[in-house]
Amino acid sequence: MAFPTQPVLDSFHRANENPLTTVNWSTGSFVPGDGQLQVSSSQCANVVSVGAQYWINNGTADCEVYATVKQLGNNQQCFLRANIASSNCYLLDLAATGVWTIYKESSGTFTSLGSTTLAFANGDQYGFEASGTNLRAYKNGTLAMSLTDASYGSGGPFGLRLASAAVDNFGGGPTSTSNAGSGMTSQFMLVGVGV
Repeated sequence: MAFPTQPVLDSFHRANENPLTTVNWSTGSFVPGDGQLQVSSSQCANVVSVGAQYWINNGTADCEVYATVKQLGNNQQCFLRANIASSNCYLLDLAATGVWTIYKESSGTFTSLGSTTLAFANGDQYGFEASGTNLRAYKNGTLAMSLTDASYGSGGPFGLRLASAAVDNFGGGPTSTSNAGSGMTSQFMLVGVGV
């Protein structure tokens, strides 16, 4: 299956906005202690040292998220299967050093599930997908890392977390396997700060 399967949800090509509130973005951060995100110069960036927000439409259990790197920073992250009330999710982190790590966040504590090293640059697309117990990271539509974890099996919001970084062309939603026959697919991408 090609990645991503869902169209861009927000290109951020509009007037500056601080914090990010238009379209379907949450009005608060997902990770305790994080600030919010903003639109600045037609790209999404953090307002304070770390910013995180989620797309209000809940994702399905099998979903995807993605974005395009506009300005490399400390960390670009995307997350999915989020439980906002308990601060639980799966998160893909791209560190400035080129290390890609998939984390499980549980009540604000991050546990590494696996990592790989893969260089990326401005203009590269990164994405994250959950399908059953499979978690997959993508670079420019090509599988970069795959692992399994059964901790969080139900759907929830997906979004971005950024640290001194900027992205555009954010997308996501249900994967085609979760919506057989409907033609819908989804992507999850994490962008953000080091953990």
